[in-house]
Order: sequence, then C-alpha cells, then structure tokens
Amino acid sequence: MRKIPAQHLVQRVVLNKPRPHIPFLSDNLEEYLKRYWAIVFTVGSRQIETGHMRHYLSWYCTRLKVVELDHHLHALTLRNQIAAHTTTRDLPVLFVNKRVVGTIEEVRQLEEKKLLKDLLQFGFQWNTAPNLGGAPQPLNTLPSAYGDVELFRGRYRGTPVARPVVRLPSLHPFNSEGDDL
Repeated sequence: MRKIPAQHLVQRVVLNKPRPHIPFLSDNLEEYLKRYWAIVFTVGSRQIETGHMRHYLSWYCTRLKVVELDHHLHALTLRNQIAAHTTTRDLPVLFVNKRVVGTIEEVRQLEEKKLLKDLLQFGFQWNTAPNLGGAPQPLNTLPSAYGDVELFRGRYRGTPVARPVVRLPSLHPFNSEGDDL
C-alpha cells in the first residue's frame, strides 16, 4: 500500500449550514403593524374575499402580508385585539400604515369612490431632503415605509386596462357580417 504525501491531501471544509427561515410570529397586533405596511388578517373559509383583497392591492403595486388566523398559534388573542381596533369582527380585515382600512366591503367602496389609490399610493411617509442628506429623491419611485423593502418593490403604472386591441369577431351562426377575420 502506497502512502500519499502530505502535500496531496485535500482538507475538507465544513461549511456552516444556512439557518432555516424562521417566520415572524407574535401574539401582539402592534408588532405586526410595526413590521408590515399592508397586512390582512383572514381565515381559511374566506379565501375568495382574501383573493379579492390581494387583487385590489396588487393593482397599485403594493405587496400584502396575509396572516391566516386558522393556522396561527395566537389566533384568539389576535382576534380579540383586531376586534378592539375595528368596529366589526368580520374577517378578512385590512390594515395599511398602522391604520384600519376595513373589510372587503369597505375596500370595494373605497375603490368605487376612487379613494383606494390615494390610500395605497399616497399614504407613504415620503423621504424629505433632510432625511436624504440633501440628495434628490428618485423620480417615479415609491419609497418603502417602515423598512419593509422585501414587501414593497414597484412603481405605479396606473390601473390595469383590460380591453382587446382589435375588435373581436362575432362568431354566431345567424350573424353573417361578423364572421370575417
């Protein structure tokens, strides 16, 4: 058996294992409001309303933290704190910038009155010249409030327009004039 010289031995390097992601978990509503700019508390039985809430906020390029209270360790204490902050016990309920916006019906009413955009786009605490150290603020960018950069990255591009670019053909057996493509 031949012996390998010491200079040819390769040392093994043991890399530190990355820490697993530990999700944020608290029994205090105020800690959630400090950590996330836009947050919805919901239950699993109201998935459609929660999806509508996500859709409304995604129109305005705002990310949203969804907390399902069905799977939460401190669900009862959080529900009691939410009921103390709001006038109703209905879920899902939306909080933006540490303030209660309301349930899905109230969000729909704000959207019909064209006020949801103002709430989501102009509710930020803008960086002023003293805070930036005299540097100009970049144009057409929305700064993140309360350091939740991972939840908000985006520019406002306006409300989405869903209409066809060209007129769609009318394919009906009794309508002969619309069949030409």
